[in-house]
Amino acid sequence: MKSLVRQSMLHQRLNLSKQQKKAWDASLMQQLLLLEIFQQAQTIGLFHPIKNEPDLLSIVNQFPNKHFLLPVVDGASMTYHTYKFQDYLAPLEKSELTILEPKQGKPFLQPLDLIIVPGLAFTASGQRLGFGKGYFDQYLKQYRPTYTVGVLYPFQLLPSIPNEDHDQEVDQILIANEDSPNQ
Repeated sequence: MKSLVRQSMLHQRLNLSKQQKKAWDASLMQQLLLLEIFQQAQTIGLFHPIKNEPDLLSIVNQFPNKHFLLPVVDGASMTYHTYKFQDYLAPLEKSELTILEPKQGKPFLQPLDLIIVPGLAFTASGQRLGFGKGYFDQYLKQYRPTYTVGVLYPFQLLPSIPNEDHDQEVDQILIANEDSPNQ
């Protein structure tokens, strides 16, 4: 069941027009900036988008005093490493999973204030379906941040998702505004 949902969501996401994706990304960015938890957070975990995931990385240039981090996968585990903090911008390299990651510096081994979490599908209650490797679930279980926010496009909101004991929920979801221009 999970694999069918993953295939469907990925297919829809990969077939978004550039205009629609850009509009939905802007909608998500606006919503994120309005969150009180974002405004207060000092350590914020983002993600480098793959396979047409929402792209929120431009936010780092707007807040030079916040500490932004990106996930780095090493074997079966994931940690966050500094991406941008004040004048420092980490160089990114492609991982074996073909995701751009910061490769310099040590992992940040403390709970972050806020983590923006990608996914293929979410429920209104915060259940999340990822690619199935469990990296985010393992990280969230070990280093539970102060707050987690899932970001998604309207079609990725489902009434239910097959759930397993190890699956970690997010505290809140942000859904791109459906009224954003479509092409």
